[in-house]
Amino acid sequence: VPRYIIAFRGTLIRRRTCTSDIKLDIRVILHRLCVSLRYQVAIQAVEKMAVKHGQSNMWLAGHSLGSAIALQVGKDMARKGNFLETYLFNPPFPITPIERLRSQRLKDSLRYARSLITARLATAVKRSESLAR
Repeated sequence: VPRYIIAFRGTLIRRRTCTSDIKLDIRVILHRLCVSLRYQVAIQAVEKMAVKHGQSNMWLAGHSLGSAIALQVGKDMARKGNFLETYLFNPPFPITPIERLRSQRLKDSLRYARSLITARLATAVKRSESLAR
């Protein structure tokens, strides 16, 4: 059980936040979330918390747009060797660049390759976690 849960909110349709949230939604669709100020603030805050309190003491969570931020922060932390439990609620499913391709054969080949890579990464992460224990 964590001592801290860092939760990221979703899109709010309110006068103060609507424009910036919709711009961020567009960045998610365009796969450009990492270059947003909100993402940069999020990753810095999570990194500080992980250093100060330890990664085993914290979870990430997010709803809608917040789940996209939580997912990206979690992925970037994992790349640095910090594996955080992450819970996503109603995450957005932007169209992947693969769907823009016209050739069905190429789409299928890329999906297959992606599945293999995902399976290999999952195996590597599990192996890494079991070695750490």
